Amino acid sequence: MKKLMKAFFCVLMILVLSACSQEKISIPSSEIAPIELTENEKALLDLVGFDESNISIFEYTGDDQLKSVTFWLEAYHNGVKEDLVTSNELIERQGKIAIKVDTTDKFEWMITIQDKKGSSRSTYNLDGQKPSTKEQDFSMSSTKLAERVEIKPDQEIVLAVHILETGNSVSVYSPQYYVESPETLKEYDHIYLLKCKFSSNELE
Repeated sequence: MKKLMKAFFCVLMILVLSACSQEKISIPSSEIAPIELTENEKALLDLVGFDESNISIFEYTGDDQLKSVTFWLEAYHNGVKEDLVTSNELIERQGKIAIKVDTTDKFEWMITIQDKKGSSRSTYNLDGQKPSTKEQDFSMSSTKLAERVEIKPDQEIVLAVHILETGNSVSVYSPQYYVESPETLKEYDHIYLLKCKFSSNELE
């Protein structure tokens, strides 16, 4: 498993670095936007046994006030909220964020941040906190941030959503919709939201 994780991390760094060489799109200050993988990059992931649908890479650009970012994972079980894990990172004005979700019963979320000073990684292992698909016939759906979003200080941004539902039909909305219309969270048996917010505050 450790060798597999190291292999994934190496491939992830290749993907993030190669994104720098792609044609640049002018992004206004203080925005976060998804980076689309090329077919070659998707093939690299497939080569080491990873499903690209469970991997997301974003590029962010901020003004001089951008100092840190906070990530946290929320779960809602039949509408009842549960805060799971939180992490904080110091960041530069520009950088990239990569997210990988292991959708097995281990249910591990890995977040990698890269900027000009290097890269850092946080891992949320939710083993035992996700309903077992062996005990109930759950279907899983997911969505992730697919458009540019303006970064506003301390404003919540949903990066990725994973849903577990016993029904055959699942309604899936854009990630930010769940912030704007929180009543929809009651529609699901289990829904997990990975959120972030950027701040002008230094970490203590």
